Amino acid sequence: MRLSESGQQFEYRMTIKSRNRKNAEALSNYRRGRPEVIEFRITPTGD
Repeated sequence: MRLSESGQQFEYRMTIKSRNRKNAEALSNYRRGRPEVIEFRITPTGD
């Protein structure tokens, strides 16, 4: 986790595991609809 842009932006990274691959799509749709989210990435690992 870190602050950037003189504390104006908050960035964090995490690993999330799920048994249902469609949960990544649901998370993406949720994040896409949030006006305070500037950018996000979801990278499947395939494990």
